[in-house]
Amino acid sequence: MLASDLIRRDINIVDLVQNTRYSSREISNYTQYLKHTIFQGLNGKTVNKIVYVDTNDFFIVVCSMIATWELGASLFLNDVAPQVKDLPYFQKFYEVIDVVIGPTDISKWVPNSSLHVAIDNFKLDKVKQIEAFNETLDQPITQDTVCYYTTSSGTTGDPKLIPFTHYQTIILSEEIKQYLDLNENCRPYHFKTLHHSSLFNSFALPLLSCCQEHYCGLFQNRAGNFLDRKSTRLNSSHTDISRM
Repeated sequence: MLASDLIRRDINIVDLVQNTRYSSREISNYTQYLKHTIFQGLNGKTVNKIVYVDTNDFFIVVCSMIATWELGASLFLNDVAPQVKDLPYFQKFYEVIDVVIGPTDISKWVPNSSLHVAIDNFKLDKVKQIEAFNETLDQPITQDTVCYYTTSSGTTGDPKLIPFTHYQTIILSEEIKQYLDLNENCRPYHFKTLHHSSLFNSFALPLLSCCQEHYCGLFQNRAGNFLDRKSTRLNSSHTDISRM
C-alpha cells in the first residue's frame, strides 16, 4: 500500500468560492493529464524526483498528490516565500525541486533545472479526456520510497530536509483516522495549504481516505455560509474542519 492508496477514487470536490463541483471522473482525468505531462517532461525518470505544488486550489492539490505518488516522486511541503527561500540555510533546499506545478508567473523563482507544469491554461474544461497512464516507471516504488519532504526550522541546529516514507505516512494517517473516529459521514472543509505538512498529514489524508464529499475555499469568508447551507442535512457532530 502506498500513500496514494489512502485517497478514495470516488471523491467529489466542491469549491465554495468558485461555486464549482469536480466529480471523481474529472479528478481522475486531470490526474492522468498531470502524470503524462510530468512523465514526458522528465523523460520517464520520475521515481525519487521532488515535486512542489504552488497553488491552494484544492482540486489541483489532490490531483497533484495522486499523480506525484503514483509516479514514485515525492512532495516538497514547504512554502517558497522569497524571504524564506533566499535565506542561506534554506536556499539550497529549493534547488532540489525537480517539478513545479503552479501558475505561469512563478517562473521568477523556479530553479532553472526544474520542469514547470503551468496550470493557467488547462482548466478542466480545456483538458480533453486523457487515456489511462500505463507507462513503465524507471524504478519500483516501495513503502520505503520517500512520500514527502519537509524542512526543520533550524532552532536546534542547521535546518535539515526531513524525509517521510510511504510507510510512515500511511501508519500516521490510519492512526489519526481511528483516534478522531473519522468515517464516511464526515463532511470536511479544507482551507489550509498543502505546505503545512503536519496538518496535511494529520487531517487531510485521513479525511481523504474515508470521506467522499469534500469542500474547500477561503475559510474566513466561507465557513459560516458552509455551515449554514449544510445545517439542514448534516448533523453538526459530523461536520469536520480539515486544516489543509
